[in-house]
Amino acid sequence: QAAFHIASSGSPSCGLLRGVCRAVGWASTPPWVAELCGHFALTNAAIAIFNVLPGLPLDGGAMVRAFMWRLWRDHARATIAAARAGQALAVLMLGFSLGLLYKDSGVNAGVLVLVFVVPFFLWSAASRTVRRTRINQRLNRLTAARLAQPAVVVASNISLANALKAAAEGGGVRLVVHEAGSLIGVVPDSVVRATPRERHEHIPVGQLVRPLTNYALIAGNATAPEIFSVVSQKRATKSTFVTTDGSSSAPALLD
Repeated sequence: QAAFHIASSGSPSCGLLRGVCRAVGWASTPPWVAELCGHFALTNAAIAIFNVLPGLPLDGGAMVRAFMWRLWRDHARATIAAARAGQALAVLMLGFSLGLLYKDSGVNAGVLVLVFVVPFFLWSAASRTVRRTRINQRLNRLTAARLAQPAVVVASNISLANALKAAAEGGGVRLVVHEAGSLIGVVPDSVVRATPRERHEHIPVGQLVRPLTNYALIAGNATAPEIFSVVSQKRATKSTFVTTDGSSSAPALLD
Protein backbone atom coordinates (compact mmCIF):
# COMPACT_ATOMS: atom_id res chain seq x y z
CA GLN A 1 0.00 0.00 0.00
CA ALA A 2 2.85 2.39 0.83
CA ALA A 3 4.57 1.58 -2.48
CA PHE A 4 1.31 2.28 -4.33
CA HIS A 5 0.91 5.68 -2.68
CA ILE A 6 4.54 6.63 -3.33
CA ALA A 7 4.31 5.66 -7.00
CA SER A 8 0.97 7.41 -7.48
CA SER A 9 2.34 10.68 -6.07
CA GLY A 10 4.67 11.25 -9.04
CA SER A 11 2.13 12.37 -11.62
CA PRO A 12 0.23 14.71 -9.26
CA SER A 13 3.56 16.34 -8.47
CA CYS A 14 4.15 16.95 -12.19
CA GLY A 15 0.60 18.30 -12.45
CA LEU A 16 1.20 20.67 -9.55
CA LEU A 17 4.40 21.91 -11.15
CA ARG A 18 2.49 22.41 -14.41
CA GLY A 19 -0.08 24.51 -12.57
CA VAL A 20 2.65 26.65 -11.02
CA CYS A 21 4.24 27.23 -14.43
CA ARG A 22 0.90 28.22 -15.94
CA ALA A 23 0.20 30.62 -13.06
CA VAL A 24 3.63 32.22 -13.42
CA GLY A 25 3.09 32.53 -17.15
CA TRP A 26 -0.24 34.28 -16.72
CA ALA A 27 1.09 36.62 -14.04
CA SER A 28 4.21 37.65 -15.99
CA THR A 29 4.17 40.60 -18.36
CA PRO A 30 7.25 39.72 -20.48
CA PRO A 31 6.05 37.52 -23.36
CA TRP A 32 9.18 35.35 -23.31
CA VAL A 33 8.55 34.41 -19.65
CA ALA A 34 4.97 33.41 -20.44
CA GLU A 35 6.13 31.37 -23.44
CA LEU A 36 8.85 29.64 -21.42
CA CYS A 37 6.42 28.78 -18.62
CA GLY A 38 3.97 27.46 -21.19
CA HIS A 39 6.63 25.10 -22.55
CA PHE A 40 7.44 23.92 -19.03
CA ALA A 41 3.76 23.34 -18.32
CA LEU A 42 3.29 21.27 -21.48
CA THR A 43 6.44 19.28 -20.76
CA ASN A 44 5.32 18.47 -17.22
CA ALA A 45 1.86 17.51 -18.47
CA ALA A 46 3.42 15.11 -20.98
CA ILE A 47 5.70 13.62 -18.32
CA ALA A 48 2.77 13.18 -15.93
CA ILE A 49 0.72 11.34 -18.54
CA PHE A 50 3.64 9.21 -19.69
CA ASN A 51 4.62 8.32 -16.11
CA VAL A 52 1.26 6.78 -15.23
CA LEU A 53 1.39 4.28 -18.09
CA PRO A 54 1.04 0.78 -16.57
CA GLY A 55 4.48 -0.78 -16.89
CA LEU A 56 7.79 -0.81 -15.08
CA PRO A 57 10.03 1.18 -14.72
CA LEU A 58 7.36 3.92 -14.79
CA ASP A 59 5.38 4.94 -11.72
CA GLY A 60 2.33 3.37 -13.29
CA GLY A 61 4.24 0.08 -13.38
CA ALA A 62 5.08 0.43 -9.68
CA MET A 63 1.37 0.90 -9.03
CA VAL A 64 0.62 -2.25 -11.05
CA ARG A 65 3.23 -4.14 -9.04
CA ALA A 66 1.72 -2.96 -5.76
CA PHE A 67 -1.75 -4.04 -6.91
CA MET A 68 -0.49 -7.45 -8.08
CA TRP A 69 1.37 -7.97 -4.82
CA ARG A 70 -1.84 -7.27 -2.93
CA LEU A 71 -3.59 -9.82 -5.15
CA TRP A 72 -0.90 -12.56 -5.10
CA ARG A 73 1.20 -11.76 -2.00
CA ASP A 74 4.27 -12.62 -4.08
CA HIS A 75 6.68 -9.72 -4.68
CA ALA A 76 8.74 -11.49 -7.36
CA ARG A 77 5.69 -12.58 -9.33
CA ALA A 78 4.17 -9.10 -9.08
CA THR A 79 7.43 -7.48 -10.21
CA ILE A 80 7.75 -9.76 -13.24
CA ALA A 81 4.11 -9.12 -14.21
CA ALA A 82 4.62 -5.34 -14.02
CA ALA A 83 7.88 -5.60 -15.98
CA ARG A 84 6.18 -7.71 -18.67
CA ALA A 85 3.56 -4.98 -18.89
CA GLY A 86 6.41 -2.52 -19.43
CA GLN A 87 7.77 -4.64 -22.28
CA ALA A 88 4.34 -4.84 -23.89
CA LEU A 89 3.97 -1.08 -23.50
CA ALA A 90 7.31 -0.54 -25.26
CA VAL A 91 6.21 -2.69 -28.20
CA LEU A 92 2.86 -0.89 -28.46
CA MET A 93 4.54 2.52 -28.32
CA LEU A 94 7.00 1.57 -31.03
CA GLY A 95 4.25 0.19 -33.27
CA PHE A 96 2.07 3.26 -32.74
CA SER A 97 4.99 5.60 -33.46
CA LEU A 98 5.98 3.75 -36.62
CA GLY A 99 2.38 3.93 -37.77
CA LEU A 100 2.37 7.70 -37.33
CA LEU A 101 5.66 7.97 -39.20
CA TYR A 102 4.24 5.89 -42.05
CA LYS A 103 1.26 8.25 -42.39
CA ASP A 104 3.24 11.47 -41.92
CA SER A 105 6.72 11.60 -43.41
CA GLY A 106 7.22 15.22 -42.33
CA VAL A 107 8.09 14.42 -38.69
CA ASN A 108 11.20 16.29 -37.53
CA ALA A 109 14.41 14.57 -36.49
CA GLY A 110 13.93 15.16 -32.75
CA VAL A 111 10.59 13.40 -32.71
CA LEU A 112 12.06 10.63 -34.86
CA VAL A 113 14.76 10.01 -32.25
CA LEU A 114 12.19 9.89 -29.43
CA VAL A 115 10.12 7.41 -31.40
CA PHE A 116 12.90 4.84 -30.99
CA VAL A 117 14.66 5.98 -27.82
CA VAL A 118 11.65 5.93 -25.47
CA PRO A 119 10.43 2.39 -26.38
CA PHE A 120 14.04 1.15 -26.26
CA PHE A 121 14.47 2.65 -22.79
CA LEU A 122 11.24 1.04 -21.58
CA TRP A 123 12.10 -2.36 -23.04
CA SER A 124 15.66 -2.35 -21.69
CA ALA A 125 14.67 -1.28 -18.17
CA ALA A 126 11.77 -3.75 -17.99
CA SER A 127 13.98 -6.58 -19.28
CA ARG A 128 16.65 -5.82 -16.67
CA THR A 129 13.98 -5.93 -13.98
CA VAL A 130 12.80 -9.36 -15.16
CA ARG A 131 16.37 -10.74 -15.24
CA ARG A 132 17.23 -9.33 -11.82
CA THR A 133 14.06 -10.72 -10.29
CA ARG A 134 14.66 -14.16 -11.83
CA ILE A 135 18.19 -14.19 -10.41
CA ASN A 136 16.92 -13.23 -6.97
CA GLN A 137 14.34 -16.02 -7.15
CA ARG A 138 17.07 -18.58 -7.91
CA LEU A 139 19.28 -17.24 -5.14
CA ASN A 140 16.44 -17.50 -2.65
CA ARG A 141 16.00 -21.17 -3.57
CA LEU A 142 19.65 -21.92 -2.81
CA THR A 143 20.34 -22.89 0.79
CA ALA A 144 23.53 -23.29 2.78
CA ALA A 145 22.85 -27.01 3.19
CA ARG A 146 22.69 -27.51 -0.59
CA LEU A 147 25.92 -25.59 -1.15
CA ALA A 148 27.88 -27.10 1.73
CA GLN A 149 30.51 -29.81 1.50
CA PRO A 150 29.90 -32.83 3.75
CA ALA A 151 32.22 -33.12 6.72
CA VAL A 152 33.05 -35.85 9.20
CA VAL A 153 33.34 -35.26 12.94
CA VAL A 154 36.37 -36.89 14.56
CA ALA A 155 37.79 -36.90 18.06
CA SER A 156 40.63 -34.51 18.79
CA ASN A 157 42.94 -37.22 20.15
CA ILE A 158 43.08 -39.48 17.07
CA SER A 159 45.84 -39.21 14.54
CA LEU A 160 45.53 -37.27 11.32
CA ALA A 161 45.87 -40.52 9.36
CA ASN A 162 42.92 -42.09 11.15
CA ALA A 163 40.91 -38.90 10.78
CA LEU A 164 41.49 -38.85 7.02
CA LYS A 165 40.54 -42.52 6.85
CA ALA A 166 37.31 -41.81 8.75
CA ALA A 167 36.53 -38.95 6.40
CA ALA A 168 37.04 -41.19 3.36
CA GLU A 169 34.84 -43.93 4.81
CA GLY A 170 32.15 -41.50 5.93
CA GLY A 171 31.90 -39.75 2.58
CA GLY A 172 33.04 -36.44 4.00
CA VAL A 173 35.57 -34.18 2.35
CA ARG A 174 36.33 -32.01 5.38
CA LEU A 175 37.28 -32.68 8.99
CA VAL A 176 35.48 -31.21 11.98
CA VAL A 177 37.02 -31.96 15.37
CA HIS A 178 35.20 -32.49 18.65
CA GLU A 179 36.40 -32.77 22.20
CA ALA A 180 34.23 -34.09 25.03
CA GLY A 181 31.21 -34.03 22.73
CA SER A 182 31.59 -30.40 21.64
CA LEU A 183 32.90 -29.19 18.32
CA ILE A 184 36.10 -27.23 18.79
CA GLY A 185 37.27 -26.50 15.27
CA VAL A 186 37.94 -27.42 11.66
CA VAL A 187 41.05 -28.88 10.05
CA PRO A 188 41.73 -26.75 6.94
CA ASP A 189 42.77 -28.51 3.75
CA SER A 190 45.83 -26.29 3.56
CA VAL A 191 47.02 -27.59 6.95
CA VAL A 192 46.51 -31.20 5.87
CA ARG A 193 48.50 -30.62 2.68
CA ALA A 194 51.27 -28.85 4.60
CA THR A 195 51.67 -31.74 7.07
CA PRO A 196 54.30 -34.29 5.92
CA ARG A 197 52.82 -37.73 5.25
CA GLU A 198 55.27 -39.40 7.62
CA ARG A 199 53.75 -37.38 10.48
CA HIS A 200 50.13 -38.30 9.70
CA GLU A 201 50.31 -41.34 11.98
CA HIS A 202 51.81 -39.48 14.91
CA ILE A 203 50.23 -36.03 15.07
CA PRO A 204 46.84 -35.71 16.85
CA VAL A 205 44.27 -34.02 14.69
CA GLY A 206 43.42 -31.74 17.61
CA GLN A 207 46.72 -29.93 17.12
CA LEU A 208 45.78 -28.92 13.59
CA VAL A 209 42.37 -27.38 14.16
CA ARG A 210 41.35 -23.87 13.39
CA PRO A 211 38.96 -22.74 16.20
CA LEU A 212 35.29 -22.34 15.42
CA THR A 213 35.59 -18.72 16.49
CA ASN A 214 37.20 -18.16 13.07
CA TYR A 215 34.02 -19.37 11.39
CA ALA A 216 30.45 -18.17 11.16
CA LEU A 217 27.66 -20.54 12.10
CA ILE A 218 24.82 -20.51 9.59
CA ALA A 219 21.56 -22.44 9.64
CA GLY A 220 21.31 -25.08 6.94
CA ASN A 221 18.16 -23.47 5.54
CA ALA A 222 19.79 -20.04 5.19
CA THR A 223 19.30 -18.64 1.69
CA ALA A 224 21.96 -17.13 -0.55
CA PRO A 225 21.18 -13.48 0.40
CA GLU A 226 21.53 -14.42 4.07
CA ILE A 227 24.84 -16.15 3.34
CA PHE A 228 26.11 -13.07 1.47
CA SER A 229 25.12 -10.91 4.42
CA VAL A 230 27.15 -13.06 6.81
CA VAL A 231 30.08 -13.15 4.36
CA SER A 232 30.22 -9.37 4.34
CA GLN A 233 30.18 -9.27 8.14
CA LYS A 234 32.78 -12.03 8.70
CA ARG A 235 35.54 -11.16 6.26
CA ALA A 236 38.16 -12.61 8.61
CA THR A 237 36.76 -16.11 8.02
CA LYS A 238 37.92 -16.05 4.39
CA SER A 239 34.38 -16.97 3.35
CA THR A 240 34.52 -20.40 5.00
CA PHE A 241 31.58 -21.36 7.16
CA VAL A 242 30.24 -24.16 9.27
CA THR A 243 26.62 -24.71 8.23
CA THR A 244 24.41 -26.12 10.94
CA ASP A 245 21.00 -25.71 12.45
CA GLY A 246 22.29 -22.46 13.90
CA SER A 247 24.47 -24.14 16.54
CA SER A 248 27.74 -26.07 16.26
CA SER A 249 26.14 -29.48 15.91
CA ALA A 250 25.83 -30.60 12.27
CA PRO A 251 29.01 -31.17 10.25
CA ALA A 252 29.03 -29.40 6.91
CA LEU A 253 31.33 -26.75 5.50
CA LEU A 254 30.73 -24.08 2.90
CA ASP A 255 33.74 -22.44 1.25
